[in-house]
Amino acid sequence: MADTRRQIDSTRLHPGSEQAALTAQMTQLELLLQQQIEMARLGDMTSIENSCEKAARLVETMGPVDFEAHPELEVRRTRLRRLYRDLALALNARKQAVNAELTRLRKTRKAFKVYRNNV
Repeated sequence: MADTRRQIDSTRLHPGSEQAALTAQMTQLELLLQQQIEMARLGDMTSIENSCEKAARLVETMGPVDFEAHPELEVRRTRLRRLYRDLALALNARKQAVNAELTRLRKTRKAFKVYRNNV
């Protein structure tokens, strides 16, 4: 994270390098999102939480991005939106799988209680 801050501070001194810094940060964010999607598919929620914290810190260091001043970054913005959508879908699928398993366990527990009460 310190490297990211240094990179941003240097862009304030050299405005021409702002696009390069934003591109690098957006690339890092893309990689984090891709990892989070894979973690969601594997059900590794603890790692997703840690990765989300990293992504939040990265976004915070980026600050607001003026896409009108940097129209060439619009492609990356579109990719980030798609990745966030894919992450939401993967997390929702995982949530549904967990809910289905929980429902199955509740039914099994209920069946055992009925069996135990009738024995």
